[in-house]
Amino acid sequence: MADHCQQQILEAAQAILIAAATAAGSHVYLDHVDELLEADLPAIHVEGGDEDVSDETVGHPVFQQRQFSFSTSCIVSGAGYGKAARNLAGQIEAAFLTPAPPLNGKAISLRLRGSTVNKDGSGATVLFEVRQQWLAAYYTKGGTPDALA
Repeated sequence: MADHCQQQILEAAQAILIAAATAAGSHVYLDHVDELLEADLPAIHVEGGDEDVSDETVGHPVFQQRQFSFSTSCIVSGAGYGKAARNLAGQIEAAFLTPAPPLNGKAISLRLRGSTVNKDGSGATVLFEVRQQWLAAYYTKGGTPDALA
């Protein structure tokens, strides 16, 4: 069995952002749980979220519409951190939305749902984060969560 479509979407997002040559360069992390070091910044963190599933047909096989949420976090430090994080978020939008990325040759719909800002000056390094919420919409056949329909 291939990876679940959720994992495929996250890995495709990571690959798109690395290929886009953003200000984060190759510092694009997927489901990163360890603390990022100053040498790792600027960075983009891609993290999976929740998924809503609804049946679109009756019978067998059932076609399911899936809406998978995930986030991207632009994490920067140093002088001009707010501007740098917002500009990095803009680079993510440009990479994801022009044109919509395919997954294994099939289109998925990506939509930006919103963003939030987090500032942390409590440690030795001031961190500034812009977190974007994304929604990936796609279809599968019932029982095949690893293949787009």
